Amino acid sequence: MKIIILIITVFLIFGCGKKDSGKNIKSASGVTENNATNISFFKTVSPTQKRKTEKTISYSADQIVSNANIFRENIKPKKTPLLEGIYYPTLTMKQAKYLLENGTSEWFNIASRISIKCRNFEAGNYFFENVYNVWNKKKNASTAGNFWAEFLVRHGKGKEAIKVLNMAINDAEINNEKSFVVIQSYQQKVNTYNMLKDFNNSLKAARIFFDYALTHEKEDGIAIWFPSSLDSYIRELYNNEMYDEGLNIYYQYKEKLNTKGGRLTDWEKTWLNPLKKRIKCKHTVSQSYGVLAK
Repeated sequence: MKIIILIITVFLIFGCGKKDSGKNIKSASGVTENNATNISFFKTVSPTQKRKTEKTISYSADQIVSNANIFRENIKPKKTPLLEGIYYPTLTMKQAKYLLENGTSEWFNIASRISIKCRNFEAGNYFFENVYNVWNKKKNASTAGNFWAEFLVRHGKGKEAIKVLNMAINDAEINNEKSFVVIQSYQQKVNTYNMLKDFNNSLKAARIFFDYALTHEKEDGIAIWFPSSLDSYIRELYNNEMYDEGLNIYYQYKEKLNTKGGRLTDWEKTWLNPLKKRIKCKHTVSQSYGVLAK
């Protein structure tokens, strides 16, 4: 019996210890490795090799992050807008001062938002007063004045808006500012008087607006303003019941309306028929007058 057990033991030792004749070999970790494919991630890595690998991977990752940061810095705008994080309808005085001090490169966008959204009159007016002083020195009074006047109109302060527009127009003339910007102040002045229902002064302002468009029509960006200047002038003639004058001014400059801008208005329906019929009616513009004061 002992002899049989010994024979079986010897057989088991030599049988289990026999090498695999195929290509699959047991690694030290017990994982089968294929010699043909040599799958490296199944190999056992020594502690020293592991530390070197981790150091290399860490360095590579740091380098990638660094390169990404450099790339991001190069593609993002140099002047970061300060438009996020501030709710303009409830702009506070503290926020207005912050925007004045830190948002010089973004004042145009900031002014645009404040002019149509800010319900805090003191904060908004403080912002525009200070911006105007700076922009006037940079020969950009008309742009600042237009934003400021729009803000005042939306707060129902039309008379104050007229004062700002008069100041902006005067300063713009002294600064010799671009006509295509200044003309917007003339148009806004007409509309502000109209909203105040001061039709006598809106007519005077409309005539000045119209004459300005005619005088500067050869300058860059002015030709597109002629149709709107004529439209405003005829509107205010109509509001003052000067029907014949309205018809005469239209026929006198009718040929100049043969432009893309001129064809945007249906002159026959909008003005000629009412002028001929002498219908007594007041045409007004709203531009959200007083909406921010409610």
